[in-house]
Amino acid sequence: MAISRKLFLSFMGLTLIILLATLSLARWSFNQGFINYFQAIEERRLEYISEDLIDFYQRNDNSWDALTSERMYEIVSEYSATQNVFPANTANDPIIPDFFRDNLSGRGGGSGPPRPFMDQAQMRQQPPPDTPPSAVYDVDGSFIAGFDFDQSLKGSLEVAMIVEGEFIGTVKSMGVQHTDFDLAEEFSEQQLLTSLLIGVFSLSLAIGMSLWLAKLFLNPMKVIEKAITGLSDGDYSTRLNDARTDEFGRMMRDIDHLSVTLEQNRSTKNRWLADISHELRTPLTILGGEIEMLQEGLKPFDETQLESLHQETQRMRHLVDDLYQLSLSDIGGLRYNFEPVSLARALGSAASACQSKIREKGLSLVVNSSDDAIIRADEKRLEQLFINLLINAAAYTDGPGRIVVDIESAEGEVVVNFNDTKPSVTEDECQLLLEPLYRTDMSRTRRGEGAGLGLTICKNIVDAHAGSIKLMPSKLGGLHVEIKFKIEDKSL
Repeated sequence: MAISRKLFLSFMGLTLIILLATLSLARWSFNQGFINYFQAIEERRLEYISEDLIDFYQRNDNSWDALTSERMYEIVSEYSATQNVFPANTANDPIIPDFFRDNLSGRGGGSGPPRPFMDQAQMRQQPPPDTPPSAVYDVDGSFIAGFDFDQSLKGSLEVAMIVEGEFIGTVKSMGVQHTDFDLAEEFSEQQLLTSLLIGVFSLSLAIGMSLWLAKLFLNPMKVIEKAITGLSDGDYSTRLNDARTDEFGRMMRDIDHLSVTLEQNRSTKNRWLADISHELRTPLTILGGEIEMLQEGLKPFDETQLESLHQETQRMRHLVDDLYQLSLSDIGGLRYNFEPVSLARALGSAASACQSKIREKGLSLVVNSSDDAIIRADEKRLEQLFINLLINAAAYTDGPGRIVVDIESAEGEVVVNFNDTKPSVTEDECQLLLEPLYRTDMSRTRRGEGAGLGLTICKNIVDAHAGSIKLMPSKLGGLHVEIKFKIEDKSL
């Protein structure tokens, strides 16, 4: 199934669930609120009735003896008409909801003799029109007058009557249990129809919004898919350049970065292959020419000629060795045995190994390693790093000159600085010296036997030790190599 369809169905399903839950809760809330509304009206009606009953009680010498069912009927009827709780019945038969009828004591579902309200024919044997059954009870809870009902019903109401701080009785009402009369049902049906119409409109709106959102979410996905397809086909020139700030925007920027990286890697690879071909072709051409001249008798086959052939063979061996070391460091093939290592000791060993070669070039080596530090490293690889840097400095420094190496510690890290005298390099060239086969003199004149891979191998070794290496022009007039490592311990 397509993602667009999944998104659409997900949005629609979620919207439908929320809509059904909302309408159901709204309907339930409406029913409860509707009943509560009528209950509030009924409670207010009882308060009015209680005021009239209190007045009646006081006018009759603070006694209920004069309260007859007929008088009670008149009081209740007065407020039933004005409050209009239930609609009047034009058939001259007061409307009493079925719930009231089924719970009247002495009538319908009730049992026992009729209560005092039933003792006069003119009372129609029913409660006053438009009202729930109501009755008055004395301080002992005994029935006095009105229309008695089952008081165990949930939702019945009562109002206490108090005169000058003295409790004189209670007026009670069955309350509104159900809204099953015509007007209430008509209003309820109208509200239900309105809710359904709102639901249909909301669902239609949700369908439109779901389609729009699915398209909105899928548009950047299609752009990303197209870009990834281009990358997989080898088109690394793809650039999305989207200014979005969301997850899609970050993904697009990552794809742009990937495109740039892949394009740079391909360019580097092509240049790498071209440079390697050239590096290998040069000694092979010389060897081939020398051998052809020997075969044709143009040169004597003596010690001098053998030395020339040996030099070119050695040049090829050094090139192959450098390429092998670089490939190992690039793919992580160099093995590392990390342990606490004295940086000064590793530097001293490297300096001793390179001392004779440096002197042959007419250079002096100064090592300031008084600020010793312990780092977690592979001691052999660390010595290889320092030897490569010293040999590189010796190869590209004019004699007489100097090579100065010092160690500094600060803020949990140690810095090793290699500085040599002229010739110098520019800032732009410093950024390129760590690339394979790069040389500052692009002519074929060599200063050493290598192929320009030493600094690249150095960078890979530093990276393996979680350090950093930076090249810049030196104050001594040559090249400054700055290497940083994290300190393991301050003492050996």
